[in-house]
Amino acid sequence: AQMVAMGELILLAQRSGVDPRRVVDAIRGGAAQCWTLDVKPQRLFTGNRQPGFKAHMMYKDLGIVLDTARAYGMPLPATAIGMQLFEAMLQLGMRDLDNSAVIGVLEALTGERLLEEGI
Repeated sequence: AQMVAMGELILLAQRSGVDPRRVVDAIRGGAAQCWTLDVKPQRLFTGNRQPGFKAHMMYKDLGIVLDTARAYGMPLPATAIGMQLFEAMLQLGMRDLDNSAVIGVLEALTGERLLEEGI
């Protein structure tokens, strides 16, 4: 969910005319600060979608989580949607890219392509 939310944030900021780097910096300065926002956006902004943690491994792990949740009768709707987006990555030939490259699926859905050099 974190990678998907980050991708949505970056693309929405860009589409609305706000430099996504500034939005990420603002969020990193508050309570939502985390390792993901420290590392992943900077990679995406420079066009680096090469793996740290591969998309197909993320898909596998999400499957384990959903299988466990099913076994205990607990729905995890946000995780299920995230898994669908990672499944789309696999179908689009992005299986060996970094899990943050899920932004590529969001780009396809929204028609908004991340400008690697910013706005």
